[in-house]
Amino acid sequence: MAMTMFNHLFEKNKGNNFIFSPLSIDTILNMLASASKEEALQNFLSLLGYESTADLNAKSSELMTAVFGKIKSSTPMDEEGNVLSFVNGAWVDQQFKLVPSFQETIASIYKVHATEVEFYNKPKETVDEVNSWAEKYTKGKIKNILSNKVVEDPPALVLANALYFNGDWKVPFEKSDTKDAEFYLLNGESVEAPFLYQEYQCQYSYASYDDFKILRMPYKKDNEGTKFFMYILIPREKNGLLTLMKQVDSNPGFFNQNFVRLKKKTIDVVKIPKFKILNELVLAEILMERGLELNFQNTEMIIPKIDSDPYLLMNRRLEIIHKAYIDVNERGTEAAAVTVEYDDMGFGLGVEIPPPLKFIADHPFLFMIREDISGIPFFIGAVLNPLAEPSG
Repeated sequence: MAMTMFNHLFEKNKGNNFIFSPLSIDTILNMLASASKEEALQNFLSLLGYESTADLNAKSSELMTAVFGKIKSSTPMDEEGNVLSFVNGAWVDQQFKLVPSFQETIASIYKVHATEVEFYNKPKETVDEVNSWAEKYTKGKIKNILSNKVVEDPPALVLANALYFNGDWKVPFEKSDTKDAEFYLLNGESVEAPFLYQEYQCQYSYASYDDFKILRMPYKKDNEGTKFFMYILIPREKNGLLTLMKQVDSNPGFFNQNFVRLKKKTIDVVKIPKFKILNELVLAEILMERGLELNFQNTEMIIPKIDSDPYLLMNRRLEIIHKAYIDVNERGTEAAAVTVEYDDMGFGLGVEIPPPLKFIADHPFLFMIREDISGIPFFIGAVLNPLAEPSG
């Protein structure tokens, strides 16, 4: 599923930076799939790569156990240093109640306890509550995950995941070393952008392939049980991002693999641009392209209460919104993502001295933030122009 999102964003945002969290998206889609029925269920299982609902729930439970285990090893939200936050939430309108089996699934696997709210009677207040929740757990980086459109067409149910990571580099960059340099765009033009710079023979894991190079940069390790890294994948050719994308597309497990050629090496020069990215992704569009139309009647998540209108569930539409943010600077990386699914009411001598080893990211590249003990990719994205303003 991650590659589907990646290719969609690349096509849609040609010329623009983008980022998304496969973990955040998969969490919400897995919840939705667990409550789907009939043809929709089979489509979801095929799309997400599961054999059955039992397989989906078992692997989701394994994933959530791994992720929540990383939270326990992470620094608390109110402290400085490496911070990891991952929370799931649910808000159901008072006219409805969760289907018991779905309620048990999201509580046991995803640690979700639904809150009853008044989307219909107090839409603005309730939307503000959800937005405040997302803002809190992303340290203010993701705001207004639910828009005014939701206020105008109140949902029956909102499912949400908020993911936040703030990591200090193990070897920070000196601000005094940051200098402007050329970054070459895909259209052949270039821009002057600020670059982080190190020139004192740092030890990084590095690998060289036919069409691209990889640098693995470690974040400071605060506790046992977590090993976060940023991977930067830079094509050899300045306009080689499309070629690299074809390789990625041909290997669905690309971002989960072990890059076996990675070896610790002394890198004489490391030069990467500072960048910030904020974008929004409407997953319904992507799912429809894959033949999966989100329709509330194809799920078993909520039912009207006894004294409610029995026709309330007719013509419901499901919507899934994903926002992600990243800031890469001298100190480290701050990244956040929120995925929301809501149900629309419808309304030496003798020795050859090798040349200096340089890693210079001066043209469009891919990046990933991954926790390597679990192998979970938390964020994936691409930088096409480091000067582009965050949007979304």
